[in-house]
Amino acid sequence: MAFTEISAQFLLKKGADHKSHLNIYFILGLLAILITYIFLYFVMRTGKHISIIHAIHHTSIAIVIAIGSFFLFSQKLEPLQIFALSLVISGTFILATSDNGHHH
Repeated sequence: MAFTEISAQFLLKKGADHKSHLNIYFILGLLAILITYIFLYFVMRTGKHISIIHAIHHTSIAIVIAIGSFFLFSQKLEPLQIFALSLVISGTFILATSDNGHHH
């Protein structure tokens, strides 16, 4: 889901920069968003709590963006930022593994 959502954001940004409102980037961006939410629908069908799904989804986006911007744009995180991201990852892992199965 992270890859499709990041792709959608990239495509929609490219589409927004285009002179025509209806362009290939806009259409592909909408398609990528649709695919993202189809994936999300199937993940929600697993019965996991929505807050856990949300945390995993957005943490994975942060990880993919951090890695991608390092390799694609040579952008590096400062040590404190790496530490903070590791806390987010750790917290998400704890949240995801502590699901006790209670569904409301």
